[in-house]
Amino acid sequence: GGLIVKTDTAFQVFNSAGSQAALTVTPGGAVELYHNTTKVLETKGYGIDIAGGFIATGNSIVNDNAKLQLGTGADMALFHDGNRSAINNATGELRILSGSDIIIGKRSAADSSYSEQLATFKIDGAVELYHNNVKKFETTSAGADFTLSSSGQVNIYGLGGTNGLRIS
Repeated sequence: GGLIVKTDTAFQVFNSAGSQAALTVTPGGAVELYHNTTKVLETKGYGIDIAGGFIATGNSIVNDNAKLQLGTGADMALFHDGNRSAINNATGELRILSGSDIIIGKRSAADSSYSEQLATFKIDGAVELYHNNVKKFETTSAGADFTLSSSGQVNIYGLGGTNGLRIS
């Protein structure tokens, strides 16, 4: 059989000296886990509180319509609803930092690679923009290069959006 403990007050497990709590269970309330006398995990009505960090050794899942919120005021959030995904940043700058080029592309259905390149941001180099997986614009040390097809055109508009230069 199993061990069944019935109590109207907290049930606690201590080390053999009785000086360090390892587990506290409050009927109808919290379950608390301790490491070296420090509470590291506590159940709450909304889920759990973790003191310190955690390391996931497997995949972690946040279901559709739930947010992964960061910051004391939850001012940054990662969100997915089954149809779209969003990164929401309510304060300050949003920085994407990388040790190598950053590529934005359409995800391949078969794996996590990209099947169509949309933009590339090269370390110490060019920014490239693509249309239908074909590079159309690239910044260079001298300025910028445009790539046009035989029927392509470039429109440069003034602030009003109607007057400008058209190159065909």
